[in-house]
Amino acid sequence: MMALLCIAFDLMVAWGVGFIYSTITCRWSRVFKGWQHLQPYRGGPRLRWFEVVRAVMGAMHRQGFLEFWPRFCSMLVLVPVLKWVVASNALTYDVEELFVTQRTIAGFAHEGLDSKTLAETFNLLVATAKHKESNRSMIDGHPFAPHYPNPHHLTRKWHQGMQFHNMYSLLVHTTHAPEEERSLALSKESAQDGHLVTVMLWHGNPFHFLSGYVEVNMTVDYGLEHPMWLAVGKGYLPHKLMWNVDAFFHKYEKDVAAFIRANSTAGVSQA
Repeated sequence: MMALLCIAFDLMVAWGVGFIYSTITCRWSRVFKGWQHLQPYRGGPRLRWFEVVRAVMGAMHRQGFLEFWPRFCSMLVLVPVLKWVVASNALTYDVEELFVTQRTIAGFAHEGLDSKTLAETFNLLVATAKHKESNRSMIDGHPFAPHYPNPHHLTRKWHQGMQFHNMYSLLVHTTHAPEEERSLALSKESAQDGHLVTVMLWHGNPFHFLSGYVEVNMTVDYGLEHPMWLAVGKGYLPHKLMWNVDAFFHKYEKDVAAFIRANSTAGVSQA
């Protein structure tokens, strides 16, 4: 109930103040242009209760109840404000579409790692809820921990996912690319069959502060890349938020590389 009240208040502030501001400043043509940039990320599937619970329980098992729960509460209260008031409010900012990408510093090809092992190890990192203790300790020490469960429903490819951050958690829609669709990456830096995961940040999802489309792909030298196409406002606060995310992922890539090296050398194991 508290989450619904917070979302309703955020919408009232974002739309009410934004409507007055856009009317006074006569910027409605820019508002409509901003809505066009947001259009590809509007709509989308609703949040599914069973899948939200599944993603939350998996993330909480990985991080621990006492560490996870305060961040989950922050998501309910803080994240809708960041999204609809700060990051992509076309009523107060000129919204533009930006592209940013991050990748592991070097590929793993020179370490003897093949594409199959890399894909399996990455899936172990993001999709598995119950890890052996050494992996759980590594993940618990990461400042960011995505948990993208594999779909339980045979007729649907996407599933609700959870991202854990030191300040808050985030809900997303994720798709694990099946082998026959790994050539469908949007990024030009991806290997021919390198597409692994799609993360949709729908504008109507109040529990992630960005709106856009994100991929995780293998590169030609068996590294990992993380391209993001984001619709954000032109302004100090939206750009500060987005570039902080970009810088954060550049640091997180070292944790991903360390996890992959630790698990690929010993073989992929969920024990």
